[in-house]
Amino acid sequence: ASGADFNKNIAESRLDEKTKFLFGFYLGFDEESIKEIVLPEVAPADPGIVRQLKDLKLIVRPLATQSNLLDVSFVMVQKSNAEQKKKILQKLLSVKEQVYQLDASNCSLNHEEMKMIAGLPNLNKLELQKNNLTDEMAASLGSLKQLVSLNIGQNAITDKSIAVFKQMTGLQKVNLWQTRVTDEAAKKLQDGGVVVER
Repeated sequence: ASGADFNKNIAESRLDEKTKFLFGFYLGFDEESIKEIVLPEVAPADPGIVRQLKDLKLIVRPLATQSNLLDVSFVMVQKSNAEQKKKILQKLLSVKEQVYQLDASNCSLNHEEMKMIAGLPNLNKLELQKNNLTDEMAASLGSLKQLVSLNIGQNAITDKSIAVFKQMTGLQKVNLWQTRVTDEAAKKLQDGGVVVER
């Protein structure tokens, strides 16, 4: 089956108009772009795994009442040690199809943890600011072809990461505030149709 078989246009989905608007607004899109948002159709996440993730202090919320997709935040576990974060991410990969939005900001992520995040196939919005990320650590993100919105501000990335962002064919918006990316390099992304926030 093709990927299209598993996708449903948000404008034609069961989501009501208010939910569609709020969802699109949350992602930072204008009204026209909201009509083009495609939500993957996924099976429900294993409730036992979701409960275990919550027990590990992750915030796990449904994206919308009529969707099996999940919005996940590390805000309560930002100061966890590397072993704890690895355990949490390994458990999160058990529901990788359902994870649609992830906030892993200010978590001091390492290279291995970045690779695990890059293994979330339906990730649409990713918050990675304040993680001391380097270009080498950000390189694994190139596999996230479906990612639409990326906040990677307040990290040590440079112009080298622009090539990685260009691999992310679904990318529409990237926040590069307080990075070492030059205006010239950022313009290459903008010329490709990506909204760059600085």
